[in-house]
Amino acid sequence: MSYATVKSKTYRLLDPDAGGPLGRYVDLAIMGLILLSVVAVVVETVDPVADRYGTALWYFEVFCVGVFTVEYAVRIWSITASERYRDPVTGRFRYAMTPYLVIDLLAILPFYLGGAVDLRFLRVLRLFRIFRVLKIARYSDSLRAMGAVLERKKPELLISIVVTSMLLVLVSSAMYYVERSA
Repeated sequence: MSYATVKSKTYRLLDPDAGGPLGRYVDLAIMGLILLSVVAVVVETVDPVADRYGTALWYFEVFCVGVFTVEYAVRIWSITASERYRDPVTGRFRYAMTPYLVIDLLAILPFYLGGAVDLRFLRVLRLFRIFRVLKIARYSDSLRAMGAVLERKKPELLISIVVTSMLLVLVSSAMYYVERSA
């Protein structure tokens, strides 16, 4: 089997629309790992659980980041099999700047920056691990449709969020003045 054939088959395997039955199993496995990883991140915040299972959670984190890193690298490597990203340098760079790949990078980057940054910054950066759950949108037609609707209705949603936030501040302030003596 030639190098180009392997790259093309790998690209199709990782493309949710063209992967066939085996690609669907790969998609489901990655979705499952994303969900388990997010659950592990949440469970890790409970001190008694972290004290008792911290080592196991750390090894699971290393495993997940390893799998996500390999997936990211293989996606970057195989993307040149697509006509849209054919150029080996600019095509890969353009693909790496797509929202899904940026999310993938944000999901794994905090792990690799762990020892290189100030611990206070690391605590904030670790929150980016939650971006793993956003990777699921790549594998779900309904979530992609919801994303398209959100994109089309962005102005209306933004106004709703601003108005809701203002109401929240007003009501919270009112509750503070009513209950502050208690």
